[in-house]
Amino acid sequence: MLHANAHRGTITHRLALMTVFLLNALAKFLIALIFITPFLAYFLARKYRIHLALVFLLACVVVYGLVVGGALATDAHLQALLASYDLNNDGFFDGDEITPEQEKVMQAVVSDTGRRMAVVTGLIVAPILVSGCFLGCAILMRIVKWIIPHRTS
Repeated sequence: MLHANAHRGTITHRLALMTVFLLNALAKFLIALIFITPFLAYFLARKYRIHLALVFLLACVVVYGLVVGGALATDAHLQALLASYDLNNDGFFDGDEITPEQEKVMQAVVSDTGRRMAVVTGLIVAPILVSGCFLGCAILMRIVKWIIPHRTS
């Protein structure tokens, strides 16, 4: 993961490794929350009888924030991973620092159109995702009510 010639026992190496790991975990957690949030919002709205339009708007804002946050965390993770290959910390890669692994990470960093456009695409994706989840939840609730009728006794 980190450059083969890096000093494996140093505090700097351990901090770099921990930073890369934590940023990767944060990015994946935020991306997972993107898909969990609309379902959670729908069921909380039903449980506490909150107007669905208000919950929809709040869920869209939260999902938008998670999309942008996930993109930022992914970008920070890739930047930290790339920085781990810069052995002399000069901000440039030369000589032994350029390896096939470093080139892969560099390509991932510079191929960032999706991460940079998250601010715009999040505005489109968030309402569509939340709408789809709310619709799916509503259909699921109807099916459950149809299969398991409520007792009137």
